[in-house]
Amino acid sequence: MAKMKDLRAQLADHMKKFNIENGHNTDCLIDTTNSRTTEDSKQLVANSIIHACDISTSLREFEVSTQWADLLFEEFFNQGDMEKAQNLEVSMLCDRDTTTMASGQTGFIQFIVVPIFEQLAQITPGINDVQLANGKININKWNVRSEAERRQ
Repeated sequence: MAKMKDLRAQLADHMKKFNIENGHNTDCLIDTTNSRTTEDSKQLVANSIIHACDISTSLREFEVSTQWADLLFEEFFNQGDMEKAQNLEVSMLCDRDTTTMASGQTGFIQFIVVPIFEQLAQITPGINDVQLANGKININKWNVRSEAERRQ
């Protein structure tokens, strides 16, 4: 996640250089100018896809997405509990007493997950119909849960 911003910028530059958009010019995804550009572009594409896969659970159907988020936050909260027990500063998103999962998920989907999938949709437009469509639905559902959490 620490390198995500740079990775997205590199992918954007690469796609702009070869005018890859809306499923066009995808044959240029791997830059075959020379052996170095070939390997570098392969690595860039692989890293981008692996990163997207790593965070893709947020774009699955909401019930599945929620199960994954619950597991992830339970891991975060367990870490926070251990940090508290050792009188350490609790890491971001790890304090079960102050972290609201729903609002966090909304922001994570909007600002982390959706942007990389929007880039990948320029290569494979079908991503718009499934992953990004689910993302919009999930953002709305997490917003409803977030509002309910605020009222409690």
